Amino acid sequence: MHDPWIDRLSDYLDGELTAPERAALEAHLVTCEECRSTLDDLERIVDTARALPPRPPARDLWSGVASRIESSRPGHDAHAVSDDGDGRLHRPGNPGGSRGPL
Repeated sequence: MHDPWIDRLSDYLDGELTAPERAALEAHLVTCEECRSTLDDLERIVDTARALPPRPPARDLWSGVASRIESSRPGHDAHAVSDDGDGRLHRPGNPGGSRGPL
């Protein structure tokens, strides 16, 4: 049987539950070993992740992401949108020959 509170434990850790939801979950944790154990695991994961040093990507990933998004659209034109490296998408052939941002 699936415990519905399991799906809300991340929300609890992130402070995204309402006060009544938080109180109900805390009351549930008193009697549910599975949820307490899962919450302990999630807390350890969060603590470990917070202790990691920041690590920027080795290269800019946006152009690959943008091209996959565009290619997944029905009737897309693979050259209709490009990333000029400025972090913004541009459509070629705008009036006046400019390649202004979308």
